Amino acid sequence: MSFISSSSTDSSTSSGPPRPSPSAVFKAREAAAKAKRTAEAAAQAEEIKKTFKNDKRFEFLSLIAHGQFGSTCRVRYKDEALPDIQDFLVKRSFKSPAAIRALAVEKRHLGSMRGNRHVVQTIDIPDNPLAKIDEKEWIIMEWIACGTMENFITRAKERLVEGQTLPNRLLWRFFLCLVKSCIAMAHPNAGEIARKGMTASGLFHADMHQGNILLGDPPEDAEHSIAPIMKLIDFGMAEKWPKEKPTAEQENIFDIGCIMLDLIMLRENSQHQEPIYKEFEFRGKKFKTAAGRLIPGVHGVDKRLAGLICACMATNARFRPPLWLLHSDLATVYIPGRTPDLYQNRAAEEDEAITKLWRDIVYNGDPPEVILGPEDEEDDIWSDISSELSVRSNYSGFSDLLELFPFTYPT
Repeated sequence: MSFISSSSTDSSTSSGPPRPSPSAVFKAREAAAKAKRTAEAAAQAEEIKKTFKNDKRFEFLSLIAHGQFGSTCRVRYKDEALPDIQDFLVKRSFKSPAAIRALAVEKRHLGSMRGNRHVVQTIDIPDNPLAKIDEKEWIIMEWIACGTMENFITRAKERLVEGQTLPNRLLWRFFLCLVKSCIAMAHPNAGEIARKGMTASGLFHADMHQGNILLGDPPEDAEHSIAPIMKLIDFGMAEKWPKEKPTAEQENIFDIGCIMLDLIMLRENSQHQEPIYKEFEFRGKKFKTAAGRLIPGVHGVDKRLAGLICACMATNARFRPPLWLLHSDLATVYIPGRTPDLYQNRAAEEDEAITKLWRDIVYNGDPPEVILGPEDEEDDIWSDISSELSVRSNYSGFSDLLELFPFTYPT
C-alpha cells in the first residue's frame, strides 16, 4: 500500500516542467507540417516562375493554392498562334512518395477522361519549359475561371435574402453537370452519355466535396444557356472500387446527392455536419435517406428535385437511381420541361433573372462521415423500370416514374 501511494505522482506538486498533453503535441506537429508545406509550395512557385521567365510566350501570375500533396500555380499563355489556350494551371507534387504517387494517379485518370468536359482537362503546351523538371512531378490543366462551389455558396448566401433558395431551373442544370462528371468516370469513352446496360469502369472519386467542384464560363450550348458549367477536379485519391455492392457508380451518386443538398440548403463545409436521416416512401415501402433536411420539403424547392436527391442519398445503395436514368430524365425531361410558369416565384425562374443572379454571385465579389445502412440482398429495384414503364406509351422519364411509384414525405 505504501509503495503504491509513494509511487503515485501529483502534477500539482511534482518537480520539473509539465508534460504537454497528447492533443497539444498533435496540434504542434500539424502546425509544423503545415508550415513545411507552405514553405515548399512557395519554393515550388518560385522555381516555376523562373522556369517560365525566359520564355516570352508565358507570364507567371501567382501561386493559387497548396494542400497536403502539392501546389498549384496560374500561368498565362500569350502565344497568338494558339489563341484557345490562355491561362492554365501547373499542379506540382511535393517530394514525398505519397505526393508523387497521388499525382501519378491523377494523371492516369485525367488521361483516360480526356475530352469529357465536366471533368478538368489536361493541356499540352508545345516546347514546354517544364520539360526540364521531372515529368512525374507536374501536370498542366485548364484554368477554370469562376471559382469553387464552396465560394459560390458563400457568395450566394450574401446575395439572397434569408429563406431564399437558388432558382430551381439553375439547380436542375447544376444537377446534370454533376451527373455528367460521374458518367465521365464510369464511361470515359461514351461522350458523357449513359445508357442502360453499359459496363462501368468502377472508378470512385473518393474526395468529392465543394472545394473539388469548380464553376467555369458556360459553353455556347443549350444545356448551359443560363448556367455556368461545373467541372470535377482532384483525382489524386480516386480508385477502382473493390466492392460489387455498393458499386462505385452508386457511391458517386450518393456524393452528388450531397452536393445538391448543399446547393439547396446553401451549406458550406457540410462534411463537418452530421447528416439527418429520415424515411421516405417509394414503391409502397419506406426507406431511409441521408437527405432528411429535404423532408417534408423546403419552401420554394421543386418536390421532384427534392425527391430525386432523396433517392440519390438513400442509405441502401440499391435504391439510388442509376446514371443512365438520371441522365435521361435530367437531359430530356427536366432541363427542357421545367419552364418558369411551373413555379410560384416565376420571375426568379426566368432565363434573364437566373443568368443575372449567377453572374452576380460569381463576378461581383472577391474571387460527413457518411453512415450507410445495411446492405440488402434483394435485386436492384431499378433494373426492371424499362419493362414496367413500357406499358405507358407516353413515358417521359422520371416524372412518369414518380407517378407510378410516388415519393411520399412522412410527417
